[in-house]
Amino acid sequence: MLYYASTDNLWYGDDTNDIAVGVEACYFSDKERSRKSFDNACKIAVFICKEYGINPRNQMPGHYQIQADKIVPKSVLEACGYSKDMSVVDKYVLKYLDGVAKESKPKESKPAPKPTSKATQKSPVKKQPKTAKRIKPWSEKAHYSGKIKYNASLRERSGDSFNNYSFGHEKGILGKGETVYIFEEIQDEQGNIWCRMYTPANKSWVHKHTIAVSK
Repeated sequence: MLYYASTDNLWYGDDTNDIAVGVEACYFSDKERSRKSFDNACKIAVFICKEYGINPRNQMPGHYQIQADKIVPKSVLEACGYSKDMSVVDKYVLKYLDGVAKESKPKESKPAPKPTSKATQKSPVKKQPKTAKRIKPWSEKAHYSGKIKYNASLRERSGDSFNNYSFGHEKGILGKGETVYIFEEIQDEQGNIWCRMYTPANKSWVHKHTIAVSK
């Protein structure tokens, strides 16, 4: 996964490159072959859940649920003849997770009934755009120091206000074990907290998740 995947970060509350894993499933024109692929993908998901302590009930979203331009796993579910909903995946994964998987298959999808009357269309609710915000103000004395937990992306901030701050440009890598001193913290619109190092003239920022705070 990529750093700075904003929608994914919102779902997981952190940088998905560090804390998330995805499972892919192939699908085919042959329904039974697609079902075998789907079944194998569910078993892989079960292994990952057990290995990393993931709760599939609330920590296993479909890609379409966190990214508007994606439809998976709806495509493989459709190829299997199943209902195009994550609940089908959840049921299979939970069965295998509980060790009581059966050969029974999910109910196949049925055409939705045609509406008998026009539904009242509600106006979309306008949401206020999210902006960045300062967590810790600039200080001449470091707020704290720490060591980099693993090779971390060193970022440069762009933009001139909290409405358009971005930390997407990588300018280098900080090696594992390097000591850093943090003088300011800003949370971007996706919820990531970025930490400024050294002085105001230095535009180097690092993700807070990568720092093991010492003091």
